[in-house]
Amino acid sequence: MRAVEDAVIEIERALDPAAQAPRRVMTEYQNDLPDSARCAMRAKLGEIRAEIQDAKDCYDLYADTVSNRRRLSTKLSILAIDLTDCRPAYMRGYGEVPDEERQPLDERMSRLEAMVNALNRMLTSHE
Repeated sequence: MRAVEDAVIEIERALDPAAQAPRRVMTEYQNDLPDSARCAMRAKLGEIRAEIQDAKDCYDLYADTVSNRRRLSTKLSILAIDLTDCRPAYMRGYGEVPDEERQPLDERMSRLEAMVNALNRMLTSHE
């Protein structure tokens, strides 16, 4: 049911894209949901939320308590590994990176990785 709840939240955000800030740079979502269906979709999402709440109450299900610090730190750690994999030395599966692009790409990925690691340290230094 948590996956259904996550999907409901994602769909609600898609129905009201102006409410999402900040904007993404690497992904652009097309606002192609028909206006004529939005009201009915919101109503159906409300029904789904109510059903989830009813099931939770009926079966005395507990709500998970999730540490934002641990959740975000884990996400940042995984992203740092992903950024390491974006360095030219690790990108052989995509073909060889041209020599003139190797150093600039490596420097850019190193900067991004350092920023992600710095943000992660901010999260974990206040434990």
